[in-house]
Amino acid sequence: MTLPDEYVCDLCGCLFLSPVEKDVFCPNCGSSQVKKEIGCNELSDEDVYVEILQDAEKSNLFW
Repeated sequence: MTLPDEYVCDLCGCLFLSPVEKDVFCPNCGSSQVKKEIGCNELSDEDVYVEILQDAEKSNLFW
């Protein structure tokens, strides 16, 4: 099972998930002017931040 990609509508600003990759339409306004915000295989900012904190904690233990 794969996670759906996150899309944002350029017309109304709605943020939504969509499992399809072709012919994606906004569920709020029906617009086809949507763009992929983040893919299922990309890291979010939170994931990167948590990894940075974990690395910092490891380096503090070695001092």
